[in-house]
Amino acid sequence: MSDKSKYQALNHKLPLFFKSWWLDAVCDGDWGYAVMNEENEILAVWPYRLERKLGFKILRNPLLTPYLGPLWIAEREKLADWIEVLWQQLPKSDFMQWSCLPEFHSKDFLSKADILHKEKVTYFLELNSTEDELWANLHTTRRNGIRKGEKELVVSKSDFTIDEFIKSHSLSFENKGKKYPYSTSFLSKITQAAEANKACQCFTATDANGKPQGVLWLAFDNEKMYYLLSTTVPEANRGTMALLTWNAILEAKKMALKIFDFEGSMDAGIARFFQRFGGTKMSYDEFSMTNSPLWKLKSKLLG
Repeated sequence: MSDKSKYQALNHKLPLFFKSWWLDAVCDGDWGYAVMNEENEILAVWPYRLERKLGFKILRNPLLTPYLGPLWIAEREKLADWIEVLWQQLPKSDFMQWSCLPEFHSKDFLSKADILHKEKVTYFLELNSTEDELWANLHTTRRNGIRKGEKELVVSKSDFTIDEFIKSHSLSFENKGKKYPYSTSFLSKITQAAEANKACQCFTATDANGKPQGVLWLAFDNEKMYYLLSTTVPEANRGTMALLTWNAILEAKKMALKIFDFEGSMDAGIARFFQRFGGTKMSYDEFSMTNSPLWKLKSKLLG
């Protein structure tokens, strides 16, 4: 088998963002991986995408891929040097940046003097409680928002309509003075790939006239559902996203998943919105390393 074929055979063991079909979609097929083998058994992997931009080589998480990095997958005790083995196989780059799974805990190797560490935050909602218990754990503001939404809106599973989504979603970036990161072709690839692999759900909230007021797109693996893309129209009911998120949580529980991962945000307002669903604050690690003096200069001058 080719290297990609060997990796593809691991899909049933891998978290969502590590799966070969996900990487094919978000990297347009242009990705590789470091691997640790022992007696024809793959013990650990580190998938990566090497971008080329303005003459620089950049290794970082692809768009819409919050977690990547080193991953031990063997059902046995980890070897002491497993990350070092993977690290030595990574391609040379001018700049590296990667965010690891919240479950990843191995900072010793990745705390080298030239590797910078930043702690990021997400929220995990465990789904082993009853629906009544989940409801009771919601912040009063969230419960009120859900009730408000229920009075005026109907939530249903739906297809993901990309052009309409981008039209609304891009406004929130524009209002914050940020460049919109997603193209139609990119969102088409990842949503179609997730649908083909039966790994996504889309919920739409519509008003009494059948007009969409908000959309929430989520992807999932065997254990977790991930909150990835959401938007509301400017005049939407203030309870729209709360109602959509509550429906998604109940769907994840119905599917017997273990965790609803809000995928985090460093935006204080968004983080507060997530936190009030009763989840547990979880930290995850972002590492970066600059190997090129020119990249350091570029980052200092242009960001």
